Amino acid sequence: MTHTLTRRALALLLTAGTALGLGAATAVAAPGHGRPIVAGAFGHEPILEIPSAVTPTATLDIRTAIPGRGPATQRGEILFAHYFLKVWRNNKLVEHSYDGAAPFDVPLGVGKLIKGWDQGLLGVRAGSRVVLTVPPDWGYGPRGGIPEAGILKDDTLVFVVDVYGTYQPAASAVGEPGRPYDTRRLPAVERVDGRQPAITVPAVAPPRWPESRTLVEGRGSRVWPGQTAIVQHTTVVWRTGAVTDSSWGKAKPAAFTLRPGKAGDGLIAGLAGVRVGSRVLLVVPPAAGQTDTLVHVVDVLGSH
Repeated sequence: MTHTLTRRALALLLTAGTALGLGAATAVAAPGHGRPIVAGAFGHEPILEIPSAVTPTATLDIRTAIPGRGPATQRGEILFAHYFLKVWRNNKLVEHSYDGAAPFDVPLGVGKLIKGWDQGLLGVRAGSRVVLTVPPDWGYGPRGGIPEAGILKDDTLVFVVDVYGTYQPAASAVGEPGRPYDTRRLPAVERVDGRQPAITVPAVAPPRWPESRTLVEGRGSRVWPGQTAIVQHTTVVWRTGAVTDSSWGKAKPAAFTLRPGKAGDGLIAGLAGVRVGSRVLLVVPPAAGQTDTLVHVVDVLGSH
């Protein structure tokens, strides 16, 4: 059976009512006092084994399998993470999100998640892999478990969580202004920190080839194909100037997985080598079967 992130899986994390460096690329967390064994690389599906014939802890147990070097997670910000969930009782996999999609996002520490996540993931550095052993009172015990998912009210759960960081809903590029360019030929972009930039498309034919300009020069690590980038972005159609997509309109950043089939070739090529903290203008001619040139303005907030 293939386990992928679904609406049910995301609901499992929710309560009933309601640039950045990585640490070690791979690690093995030894059990020690009956703790679960975890192996594997950050951002990839882990190997998790729960010791048999061992009584689980009655309190929330938090362990860092891979230490990150990014900023610590903050209460009220948007958490980006992948996770892997097993039941201690039978070592059975319930769900995971390592299906090639981008990390999911949800506010941290404000009652939108089970208590074990809301408290266990506060202050964790971006780039960390954390193992949470969550007793019933910190998980789904108060709501009677989730029998349809194989979780009983008295079950202790074990989560492996890869933390991509937390971000303010209105986070934006933070660097110095980029070099001037000819706005008679390429779109002009207003810089106002913390809100969606205004994009003015010139009344000329779009370029035949991809164009990119750095509007704000960040100083963080570089983004490369195959990574996941946390971004703010706005996309407009050159022909009409209409906004077709925007993370600003959703009041939270987005995660782009920079791999074919997960993001457009123009975005993958245009973001390659861009430093975290930058804002870039990308003009992407139509791909096969399309008719419109697209204009992307992307603030790169983090990469993993």
